[in-house]
Amino acid sequence: MRQHRHSSFHVWTWITWLGMLVLAAAVAAAYYWPHFPVIALWLPAGILLAGVAWWDKNPKASKSSGGGFCRSLLKSRSMVIFSGDRNGMIRLFNAGAEQLLGYKAEELVNRENVLFLCDPEMLPSRLGDKGVAPTPEVFSLLLRDGKTGPFAWTLKRKTGVPVSVLLTLSPRLGFHGHRDGFVAMAALNQGHDGLLRDVSATALPDIDATGAKPEIEPDKLELAGIIDPAIIQPLMDDFGRLTGMTMAIFDLENRTVVATGLQDICVNFHRRNPLTAAFCNESGLEQVRHLKEGEYSSYYCKNHLHDVIMPLYIGGRHVGNIFTGQFFYDDEKVDERVFIAHADKYGFDRREYLEALHRVPRFSHDRVATLIDYLTRFTAYISQLSFRNLQLGRAVECYRDTRDQLQRQYLFLQQLIDAIPNPVFYKDTSGRYLGCNLLFQQEIGLEKEQIVGRTAADIFPAKEAALFSSLDRKLFESPGIHSFETSYTVKEGQIKNIIINKATYLNPDRTVGGLIAVSVDITARKRGEEERVRLQEELNRAQKMESIGRLAGGVAHDFNNMLQVIIGYTDFALHNLDPDNAVYRSLQQALSAARQSSILTRQLLAFARKQVIRPVVLDLNAVVAGMTTMLRQLVGDDVVLEWTPGHDLWPVKMDPSQIDQIMTTLTVNAREAMPAGGRLNIATVDVTIDAAYCSHGRDFLPGEYVMLSLTDNGCGMDKETVDRLFEPFFTTKMLGNGAGLGLSTIFGAVRQNNGFIHVYSEPGHGTTFKIYLPHCRDPLAVQEPELRTELTPAWYGGSETILLAEDDPAILALGKYLLEQHGYTVIAADSPATALKLAADHPTPIHLLISDVVMPQMNGKMLWDQLAATRPGLKVIYMSGYPAEVITHHGIIDTGVEFMPKPFSEESMLATVRKVLDAVPDSATVTAPKQA
Repeated sequence: MRQHRHSSFHVWTWITWLGMLVLAAAVAAAYYWPHFPVIALWLPAGILLAGVAWWDKNPKASKSSGGGFCRSLLKSRSMVIFSGDRNGMIRLFNAGAEQLLGYKAEELVNRENVLFLCDPEMLPSRLGDKGVAPTPEVFSLLLRDGKTGPFAWTLKRKTGVPVSVLLTLSPRLGFHGHRDGFVAMAALNQGHDGLLRDVSATALPDIDATGAKPEIEPDKLELAGIIDPAIIQPLMDDFGRLTGMTMAIFDLENRTVVATGLQDICVNFHRRNPLTAAFCNESGLEQVRHLKEGEYSSYYCKNHLHDVIMPLYIGGRHVGNIFTGQFFYDDEKVDERVFIAHADKYGFDRREYLEALHRVPRFSHDRVATLIDYLTRFTAYISQLSFRNLQLGRAVECYRDTRDQLQRQYLFLQQLIDAIPNPVFYKDTSGRYLGCNLLFQQEIGLEKEQIVGRTAADIFPAKEAALFSSLDRKLFESPGIHSFETSYTVKEGQIKNIIINKATYLNPDRTVGGLIAVSVDITARKRGEEERVRLQEELNRAQKMESIGRLAGGVAHDFNNMLQVIIGYTDFALHNLDPDNAVYRSLQQALSAARQSSILTRQLLAFARKQVIRPVVLDLNAVVAGMTTMLRQLVGDDVVLEWTPGHDLWPVKMDPSQIDQIMTTLTVNAREAMPAGGRLNIATVDVTIDAAYCSHGRDFLPGEYVMLSLTDNGCGMDKETVDRLFEPFFTTKMLGNGAGLGLSTIFGAVRQNNGFIHVYSEPGHGTTFKIYLPHCRDPLAVQEPELRTELTPAWYGGSETILLAEDDPAILALGKYLLEQHGYTVIAADSPATALKLAADHPTPIHLLISDVVMPQMNGKMLWDQLAATRPGLKVIYMSGYPAEVITHHGIIDTGVEFMPKPFSEESMLATVRKVLDAVPDSATVTAPKQA
């Protein structure tokens, strides 16, 4: 039996140390590998439980902390762990270390070297068996040699009190497996049990390394708790009745534990007087002092009676004495004078004392010898019985302790599993759940009692359950660790994308006992990846559109300059030709083609959002209603046009010509989608857009909008077509039947007014365009579009002086010629510098400046600023292929600025000049617009 316990001791010792090394390695790896705790859970249950059992049974054990599984140990106060880098800088300091040393983690982590914790007056001279001094080089050697200890070390508490510990150091593995730091696990050194009370108020009972309780020590227990008086008393009472002899059991301090048949002379006299009671104690204690187990002493006590005493040994330890006596031998002559003198000396009543004396029993020598022999065997019986009872009680106590410890270990492990921030479950080889953590219960919406004992088929949909069972079988066929990506149904029918890691665990006989699994939710990551792809596509599309817009704007500028020359001279030639002239018709065709080209350039500018607009606050219902007659003519008789205006529509601020452009383009587009006729519905409504709806498009913004929708029941479009719908030059028409700029100009116009478009279409189910224009909260009343006053040709001429600044020679010559033909005096300048010089040299007033916006050295606005400083009241007209930001804000002309977009006709130019010159001075005098 002893041999068996000895073997168990070695087995437990090796398992314990192995478990602790594994746990230390897990803590080290978890510092950089957040998922390593999952792998630690997959280790054979025996090693892990041994590690925890070692901690649970030894309050001197260390604490651990780390990520995932070890994050729970980080908060535990039952083990002491800290770690650092290769130079000893503290990187981790768990709650147990805080409790033991009195520092908070934030006081030390990334602030102090671990040597800061060492008592400078009690540093060990050697480290382990290598003779390494406790300096930062210790940690470099540790990383090189992988030394683990344990080492005797003295740490310094925050209060300055030294704490002797056994320090176990292990290398901490980096991401690529190299040693980049250390992990230290501290246990209080032997001989410092008093400090344990400072470590944790919930420390477990002392248990040695074998798992067994300390040896039984009866002399440290109360004798009444060993011999069980309730059982002994009846036996002793029977003995007294049968023999007439006294019997008593006393502890080592001569206190009565159980007794029977005590004589009156002792009970009522000798033991009531302190002096005579002391004689009783002295007599017995003197006699038993040198007796061994099984021996006895017969003696004549100082109170003049015969007594017998024998020691009571239990488990080899002297715990009390068994006493009999208070008698005279039958052949003994008792001298009453001695007792009378005794009574007088100690104050006893002489008559009562002598009566008690006469009641003292007399026994023969043989009878006393027989009774002593019996009492010797009775003492041995009590000794053995008590020891067996003591052993049994200790065994029961150990059983209860073991049961409680296992319960605590189970609860501790369950708390660790519950602390893992991922769903965890484990099964047997038949696929039945054995347990899980709280997060798994919450995800599938079942209590633990509803999960344990059931299979995946009882919990998940059939398809998912079949997949899980198949993967479990593959794992059992090839034990180890398997990881795979899948999805499964959680509470309320939601689908989650997960990476699930499964690993087998072993039974004590090394057979596969089941599996343990941890899943990682990657739903947000998957959605993030999809959103990232979508946003990247949106960004690429936006960058492409922006690049095309810049190109379109640049082309339109140069093209408008050329068209200006063509249209100007052709228009002038037509005015000077007889309509009957054969060349007249040819020039008309050329002029028509040039004007069509100017429309194309305006479309390019609209797409590039560089067209000049004059927005006003208006009622969208009124504008659209005014266009319905024209729109019905556009769609034809075989298309039914329905107009559904919204009630009390919010006002919007927009250039009415842009609304005309949007409605015309989308109506024609719908007509072409319904070649055999159909239905077109135009509607308006106030809407409030939230953030959720904005996820449908990159340019969408939350807010209040007026929605203009056009819905047809035509042929519809697929997703690829819808995605490219607003790209310039993209068209679904046959070659030669459209430039593909129509919808791109719509996109530009809407975006220029801070709105956005949403298109929904399916092949064969028609198309809906929803245009969202911002709700205008301008306090101005809704305005009607400004009506231009048409001038008759007779009013075009004049005699004023005009300074014309244009860096394009052809346009400069054309403008000078046209103005002079109508009576104006023209000062022509091919650059801003020339214009300033000519103006300075001109002695008479200059009434009007006509300037190109974009010129070298100085733009048109800067030129007017300088001229207006010396010539107050000078009026200005700007002209350009597209306006620069110096006279507009986001394409909107500044208040008080007159602008002529190129190309312009002779008639429009002369009419604009006359309008500006004839304007009332207070309103026509232009103040310098603020620089954009």
